[in-house]
Amino acid sequence: MKNNKIRDDNISKISVECHDRLSRSKIKENDILFSIAGTLGRMSVIPKSYLPANTNQALAIIRLKKEQYVPYVYWALQSHNVYKVITSIATTGAQPNLSLKQIENLEIISPPLKEQQKIAEILSTVEKQIQQINQLVEKTSQLKTGIMHELFTKGIGHATFKQSELGSIPSSWVVTTIESISLKIMGGGTPSRKNRDFYIGKIPWVTVKDMQGDFYQVGSQEYINEEAIKKSASILIDPGNIIVATRIALGKGFINTRSIAINQDLKAIYLNNDKIYNEYFLYWYLSMAEFIKSLGSGTTVKGIRVEQLIKLKLPLPPLVEQKKITEILSCLDEDIEGYKKEKVEYEKLKKGLMQELLTGKKRVKVD
Repeated sequence: MKNNKIRDDNISKISVECHDRLSRSKIKENDILFSIAGTLGRMSVIPKSYLPANTNQALAIIRLKKEQYVPYVYWALQSHNVYKVITSIATTGAQPNLSLKQIENLEIISPPLKEQQKIAEILSTVEKQIQQINQLVEKTSQLKTGIMHELFTKGIGHATFKQSELGSIPSSWVVTTIESISLKIMGGGTPSRKNRDFYIGKIPWVTVKDMQGDFYQVGSQEYINEEAIKKSASILIDPGNIIVATRIALGKGFINTRSIAINQDLKAIYLNNDKIYNEYFLYWYLSMAEFIKSLGSGTTVKGIRVEQLIKLKLPLPPLVEQKKITEILSCLDEDIEGYKKEKVEYEKLKKGLMQELLTGKKRVKVD
């Protein structure tokens, strides 16, 4: 199960004979499956389309009495109060576990049936809106991926093309390397962990764990001071440059909007902006993420050498067209970011409603 839904791609099949023999593990329509081993509290309501089916010992089958409304109980089991209980009573070992008796003894507030139905309707409406936003994010991201491919191979409004080392590109474009468009490439380092004073400062010290998909990045999880930079291999990177990972998070990158320090897993690329815009380069680089990952070598941690990095080839349009390409992709990013912010607000609303409606702090009016 993932996101409280059954993953169709991860279902094992058994024979009819085996299904009949395992009578205790047979599931029925509207049963609630509740995970009791590993990641606790994941759940899903079984639709008729999944039957016949069985489950294994990692899931509890919750089958309700007729006076209980399944969608309401499904929401009640996701409440913060239930979460606190299951985390406090779980047995620990190789993985956390709950017993069927512990699940049976879980307590939820049970309002009258009509009120259960109304509460479930309210929460389901908000959840449906969140799912619709997720779909918009996914569709816009897929659209962006397709448009990126078109823009980096066909450009905007071209009628004539030529063959190149990268395949067909517009006649006015050239193929270049990162080395040819860079002024310099700088690495970083890690100040000694033995000196805790080094990590008391205001200079963002960026590592791969800070690369969470932001196109522009301001801060970091850890900060250092000037003394730390002086006494380590870490250096100060000027704002407005390209930061890419050469170990662990291959294919990731961002533009720093303030002076930062970086560790040895990252490189700062100072581009020649007379030839290429930073934003155009970064969009191209991110579009090549899978290819860059494929260049990685190493048994446990994959990395690429600077010598490999600088030899990467890219299509280079005139600056005017680079700007137009960047503007198109930036608009799509703004749409995606807008959807994500909207989702955050709906998730806050859902959390607040669950806290009020599933605890009885706020009652709903029913006809």
